[in-house]
Amino acid sequence: PGVLAGLPLHLRVKWQLIRERRLPELLALLADEKKDRDTFHVTGLLRPRAHHPAVRDPLPAATTALASADLPVHAHLTEAVWRDGLLRLTGHAYVRNAPGGPVRIGWLRSGRRLIPLRTRPVP
Repeated sequence: PGVLAGLPLHLRVKWQLIRERRLPELLALLADEKKDRDTFHVTGLLRPRAHHPAVRDPLPAATTALASADLPVHAHLTEAVWRDGLLRLTGHAYVRNAPGGPVRIGWLRSGRRLIPLRTRPVP
């Protein structure tokens, strides 16, 4: 169990299915991963968990728990300019497999400090 917790999400799920002898679901998961490796959905707000469409019966919470490494942020900055004393950043960012929505606040990391930033859509 300790070794299983240190594995990345896709390996934890596969090994759990092997341990529970759920071969049909494992084969369905492998077929889905062949099409798209990140073929899971994120459920839960406070404790996000992975839900694989190919896995019918629930898996243990420790197996499907998501860490920050399992949800990489993809970001693309298209423009950074100073205008009227304000730094204006333009671009987009998203977390793959997570439900989307408008972002109300962002965080700027400066060393060990986190600075809250208001965000707003600009046409």
